[in-house]
Amino acid sequence: MNKCIDCNKKIHHQAIRCISCNAIYFSKSKMFKGKNNPNFKNWKSKHYCEDCGKLLNNYYAKRCKFCNNIRQRKSIIIKYCICGKQLFRYNYSGKCKSCGTKESYKLNKRKRLNYEGSKNPNWKNGFTPIYKKIRNNKLYKILIQEVLKRDNYTCGMCNKIGNKLHAHHKLLFSFIVKLYDIKTLKQAFICKLLWDKNWLVTLCDKCHQTIHPEYNVEIKVKS
Repeated sequence: MNKCIDCNKKIHHQAIRCISCNAIYFSKSKMFKGKNNPNFKNWKSKHYCEDCGKLLNNYYAKRCKFCNNIRQRKSIIIKYCICGKQLFRYNYSGKCKSCGTKESYKLNKRKRLNYEGSKNPNWKNGFTPIYKKIRNNKLYKILIQEVLKRDNYTCGMCNKIGNKLHAHHKLLFSFIVKLYDIKTLKQAFICKLLWDKNWLVTLCDKCHQTIHPEYNVEIKVKS
């Protein structure tokens, strides 16, 4: 059996007060709600930032977000970059973004130079053939795109538009290289037959395979 806190009556259920005392307690609590409460703060009263004088929505805030960030930054700054920019505590490198990227670019350039040419562990005494050097060159790729645009991306044999297209030499590419004895890129740039558009034709993948049967792949059909 429990007893009421106010009148010491016996209560059967688990409660602090009896029904009559509970009603009086709630009636008194309503008297201190809203404006009647001594801790009441007028939310409609205007509240301004201490630094810039901007009107604030939050009553408890002393400053706006912009002014607060400036104050925090001033307290956090401990270093300066070589270029004179301010650095913050989380920046452990001691450099700003622009200065850091310049240095990283220089370091990467040095690493590339250390692994170029004969210094590379995959070097095979300049074994890469001249065919690959010419075809991987930017000027040769531009030439192929110009030929495809000239023929409106249509095959010269079957007149199909689109799909996988190739720029085919009327005189075979390997034959031209052997005929003029091309061994370096300088010799390839001098040769006019390689770069002449009139000796190039657009062909689709299937038609190109008929001219070059060595590139054909036999497909095994399941019996």
